[in-house]
Amino acid sequence: MILVLTVTSAITGLVVASAERFTRVPIDRTKKAIELAAIAEVLPQDAGVPVLTFVPMGDGATNIAYVAGRCVAVQTSTDKGYGGRIALVVGFDAEGGVYNYTVVEHSETPGLGSHIEDSFRAHVVGRPAGTVWKVTKDGGDIDAITSATLSSRAMCDAIAEAERIRGKVLKMKRE
Repeated sequence: MILVLTVTSAITGLVVASAERFTRVPIDRTKKAIELAAIAEVLPQDAGVPVLTFVPMGDGATNIAYVAGRCVAVQTSTDKGYGGRIALVVGFDAEGGVYNYTVVEHSETPGLGSHIEDSFRAHVVGRPAGTVWKVTKDGGDIDAITSATLSSRAMCDAIAEAERIRGKVLKMKRE
């Protein structure tokens, strides 16, 4: 019985490892295509060609940004969503205002928190640099999605972090 279980486990392990090896490249290619599409969506069309930039943060972490002139697209995320992690790409125009964003990943409640992908956009796109990223319940002036305050707070948190990263990018460019 031990021999049968050992052989079965070894064969199953080999099959799973082989499947992972063959699917890794297409999955990575698809992720990269989604990332590039998100960057194109969040930057103004006349911004130019975005250049990948690694942004070292003071806490030892490194963030990724794409810089096209004075326009910046920042990958950011937060774990404060109602359903957990929310990952997004935020694009800033040359003046530092939020040009657009796209949600790359979330597990928010369908029909409620999932509105971070669409209707919440009207509350943040076009806001200038230096905006206080807080919902009205927390003393800010951004209307939360009805019945999805946690999702709205998480989005504000992620956009505030993206703005902080954008500031680091511009500081790096000056140095």
